[in-house]
Order: sequence, then structure tokens, then C-alpha cells
Amino acid sequence: MKTMLRRDRTSEEKWVDAKVRSGLMRLGENPNPSSSERNGFAVTDPHRPPNLYPHFLFWDRLGGRKGQNCRILGADTRNARAIQIQFEDGFIAVVNRRAIRRRIP
Repeated sequence: MKTMLRRDRTSEEKWVDAKVRSGLMRLGENPNPSSSERNGFAVTDPHRPPNLYPHFLFWDRLGGRKGQNCRILGADTRNARAIQIQFEDGFIAVVNRRAIRRRIP
């Protein structure tokens, strides 16, 4: 009769087993998912249309444009405090980088 040598499991394997047993992770799931996997969609998902305006204006200093979708066209090269944004209707403005937020998908 052959005796099988059993190797000790690593701490990561023990951690994954504990997560599977507790129901916090499915068997075969990647224990270190990328940000796109955590959000529930793949970066190259062909069924998800690209969001052309992924940000929105958070400050209300452009005359009622707060909450409107926008995209970044360019940034200051020295300290990137000023960025140029474009709204969906084509209006272009230069604002502080803290004036916009990324829209959560």
C-alpha cells in the first residue's frame, strides 16, 4: 500500500476554503478579482455599450449644469488642477478637477 505525502496548504488556500465554506465566495471564483470583475462586467463586454460621458458635474458653478453628464477632453500638464470637459450638448468648459465625479454604472 502506497502512502501519499500530504503537503501543507498555504495561507491563501486556507483563506479561500474558509470563504467558500462561509458562502462569501463560490468555488472556482477568482480570489483576487480586478475592478471590472468586482463591478460585475468585463471590460471587453460586447453587449455593454461604451459610455461616452462617464462623468457628471458635481459643483453648481456653471449656471444650472450640476448633475449633467460630461467627459474629460484635456488636463493641465503641470498640476492637473484644471481640466477641460465637454457636456452632451457640446458645451465646453474649464473646471477644477474636483468639480466632477465618475458616474457609477
